[in-house]
Amino acid sequence: MEDVSKNEGRTVLFVSHNMQAIQDLCTTGILLNHGKCIANGPIKDIIHSYINNNSFSNAVYSFKKNNLIKASALSLTISDQDDNLSSEIPFGKPWKITIDFIVNTPVTELVIGLGMLSILGTSIRTVWQAPQKLGPGRYTATFIEDTLLFSSGTYKLLVGITERGQSLQYIDENILLTISNAIWSDTVSVIDTTNGFVLNPMKMKIKEVI
Repeated sequence: MEDVSKNEGRTVLFVSHNMQAIQDLCTTGILLNHGKCIANGPIKDIIHSYINNNSFSNAVYSFKKNNLIKASALSLTISDQDDNLSSEIPFGKPWKITIDFIVNTPVTELVIGLGMLSILGTSIRTVWQAPQKLGPGRYTATFIEDTLLFSSGTYKLLVGITERGQSLQYIDENILLTISNAIWSDTVSVIDTTNGFVLNPMKMKIKEVI
């Protein structure tokens, strides 16, 4: 397709939801929503608009308040590093998970945990914060990912709340995070963002053997 457009001087109309292919093949783009043009211009701007418009509504999850346990989650939101709500994050861009929760009775060692699974259910990562001593009230716990480079794809998120090692709440409600194959930064360069789960480079040394 690229050869046809460049070598043969033709205009090619490429329609796709594959952000990496669009990024590689196109210089300008048009964004349609229910048949109406809502944006047009440089392809980087169109990809940004597509991600923001396509994933805003899926970035907020609400949970039923439970007054019968010591603490319960009220909501979970997915956002980028600038606090823009989005369930679809471009590859390499930092993102956040914020859990809004309520403490009904005083707790001395409350832990909020976050699990990350592949779409097929393979456990990818589990993180949690240090035990907290909290009084009754409403709080937020924010998990920030600005180090690991997860490969493009859809991941499932789980939420767990424990106190002194005992489970208070476990939430498995099809909470989904998508890492887009669009690359957001000129400083991030990869060949294939679907190879494996974590794509951070490892330190390596090459030594001549004499």
